[in-house]
Amino acid sequence: ALIAWVSFGGVLMATRLDKVGEAAVLRETSIIFAAFIGWFIMGEKVGPRRLILMSVVALGAVIVEMGGKEYTDGRKDDQSDTQTSA
Repeated sequence: ALIAWVSFGGVLMATRLDKVGEAAVLRETSIIFAAFIGWFIMGEKVGPRRLILMSVVALGAVIVEMGGKEYTDGRKDDQSDTQTSA
């Protein structure tokens, strides 16, 4: 029960400190970590289908994280520095 409270508190703190969407994506990757722990530590069998699905979830998290860094306020980051006042 203590681990659940700490985990939930960590998610709440992450949503306050960073973007909510990014924190939610990282929270959803906990499924991948649980699957890896089950596979490596507990010796569960992981078939090709599960490996592919785990990879898709991880790739989706990377895409969301990389896409969030590219745009700020609807403009690309590299263009925001070159804006001049008229």
